[in-house]
Amino acid sequence: MLKLLEKSGYEVVQEVSELQNSAGFVALKAGKLHYIKASRGNDQHFSYERNFVSRGFVSEKLLYPIEVAAEYIVYPYIDQDYLGFANSLSTGSYLKLLAKIADGLAALHDAGFLHGDIKAQNILISSGDPLICDFGTLRDLKCSNVRILNSISNHQPVDREWSAALDIYGLGVLLFQHFYGLDFIADYVFQKFVFPASRISLDGNEEAIQNLIRMSTSVASEKRCSISQFIQAVEEISANL
Repeated sequence: MLKLLEKSGYEVVQEVSELQNSAGFVALKAGKLHYIKASRGNDQHFSYERNFVSRGFVSEKLLYPIEVAAEYIVYPYIDQDYLGFANSLSTGSYLKLLAKIADGLAALHDAGFLHGDIKAQNILISSGDPLICDFGTLRDLKCSNVRILNSISNHQPVDREWSAALDIYGLGVLLFQHFYGLDFIADYVFQKFVFPASRISLDGNEEAIQNLIRMSTSVASEKRCSISQFIQAVEEISANL
């Protein structure tokens, strides 16, 4: 018997007592033990994810599969989501969490990959540490041609250029959403330069946090900070708390 847990435009997540024929579904949760992504035939997102995890790239900040087969990928089941965990943290602890996420992306970029869809739903929490997941939009940064990436995220810059700057934009959106509790609205940063009232205390670091949001979410990708600059800025703010 299948129990529907979640549904979106790109996936149906269901809880099952045992692994069954998953034709027509992108993702299945088997009991409380595993998270299984299954092919839907000509599913480009599944193909990209399978190709990436098959390469054996290792980082403690990424969610790794238990098994990779032609038509499915089995991941360990992680039941703690980013939003619930992040909202329970102090400002300092949240910034440390964000720095770990950025560090995981830095490792991915150093290996020549772009995640392409950094958002709250694609980060899981295991023993207090973040795990970046969902590699269906991951691409090779070493591509010689400039391309536009069609991310499934609703939070995209105007220029979705195939570069590491796209992931940095995602980090800036996470930062904005955590402190301001709203969907990212470009007018706050790019035009009026007026932020809404913070939903939680910024502990006297409001200007520094807002500047980092601006640096990481610039309209022009070439004007965004690098991931090392992002991490450094987060660490400097944390040190002032």
